[in-house]
Amino acid sequence: MLSARQEFILITLLNTAKTVEMDFLCEKLSISERTLKEDLKGINHFLEVYELDVKYTNDSRYYIEEDKKEKLTKILKDYENICQWIPETPSQRQFLIMFLLLWEERPITMDEMSEKLFVSRSCIFHDIKQLNEFVKQITGTELEVSKAIGIQFKAIEVVKRKLISALIYKHYRMDANYLMRVFLHFGLGTREQYRQLVLLYQKHLNERHIVLADYGFITLILENLAFAGRVKAGYIVDDFYVEECKESIVPFDALESILDVTFNEEERYWLQYIFMQKRIIYIGQNSIVEDEAKIKDEITYRFVDSVKEKHGIDMRRAPEQLLDLERHIKAMLSRIKLNDHEDAYMAKKIKKQAQSEYAIAGEIVPIIEELTGIRITDIEHAYIALHIATILEHLKKTVHAILVSNSAAIMIKRLKSKIEQAFHGKIRIEGYYSTHQIDYALEHMEHIDLILATHTLKQKVNIPVINLHEIFTHEDWESITRYMKNV
Repeated sequence: MLSARQEFILITLLNTAKTVEMDFLCEKLSISERTLKEDLKGINHFLEVYELDVKYTNDSRYYIEEDKKEKLTKILKDYENICQWIPETPSQRQFLIMFLLLWEERPITMDEMSEKLFVSRSCIFHDIKQLNEFVKQITGTELEVSKAIGIQFKAIEVVKRKLISALIYKHYRMDANYLMRVFLHFGLGTREQYRQLVLLYQKHLNERHIVLADYGFITLILENLAFAGRVKAGYIVDDFYVEECKESIVPFDALESILDVTFNEEERYWLQYIFMQKRIIYIGQNSIVEDEAKIKDEITYRFVDSVKEKHGIDMRRAPEQLLDLERHIKAMLSRIKLNDHEDAYMAKKIKKQAQSEYAIAGEIVPIIEELTGIRITDIEHAYIALHIATILEHLKKTVHAILVSNSAAIMIKRLKSKIEQAFHGKIRIEGYYSTHQIDYALEHMEHIDLILATHTLKQKVNIPVINLHEIFTHEDWESITRYMKNV
């Protein structure tokens, strides 16, 4: 795998009409001649597979042959696609390791894992140690680890499916963007199938007046894609039956058509079981909550005003999510009157992971208790916090930025692409300009929150500026992340 610096060197050579001096590259990258030579050696090792190389002259100038540039451009484009699923953080690495183990019957050696993930054996060993704790918590079993043979996860298919569901739920909350890239890498559905499943379940649930809370909707879609992938790969659920799952609530005919797969009877029971594990809220026409208007109007009105006054958050800007909160409160009060309460274990985890949302949800509890006379437990309080989290996620501000750089156009486009991929819709780069065009940009752009600059600006501006490297690095990611947290 190319390092960020090696990638920069290669792109610089690719976009140079003639040769590039060693001194120029050393000065540009702030490295020694020895380090540059090591980088070029690594680049040539990477290119060797494609029967390409970086040429050099006797006077220490480097270049790529003109008739090879088109081929190299295509290779770099394909390479960038491959890099989409290469993990960058420990959590991403552990997610990918577990998926690799789930899709392999044989043991995978430390060397294989190390080579595939571009990290050391000791790093893999540390990841496996942390993974084992998670696997044991979910399944009651452990990974089989042998330095001589490798790593393997042995379990019946139902246990593996439960682990897949837990991985999806955990990592969708932590890093949805990377999870989706791994799904594409493993061939677990296409973007079109994902889109069709979303539309199918939206229609199916709406017709039955069902709301899936706590990421239930999106994780259900991902589980359907993953389990269809398991079936296609020959991993089938055997001898599985749960009486409560006898009644069909999954749209199997449409599901099989979209996923191009046939589910046997046990697989159908399994998919029904997974559906029933979601937090299903039935929003029926006949509610046992007497004063529905009171729930919809006064409770919500007072809560929204209180949150805006105390926390500076205007929830009216998220009408769909606010409506879901109203529905949840209505269903919650119905359940409390029936003495049917939420799961305490999950509530404890929610309270720990969503502390700020839990605090905001505390504003609505006394309002509900005052207007209905119904006591709201800590457990119910925690589940309200989930809806608050959904609203706040919707309200997170999209940062409008411009990119200021004197680099070549192809370098700027790649940097723009890397940033937008890394922040998955949270940053929108409205354009890119040279340092000489900054006044023009600020004058003609309607709204700019942030300037991302690879070169020093020639004048002072009244907008936050984050200095980046020409090749996007983890340090750049951390700088932007710090800014985003304070927006």
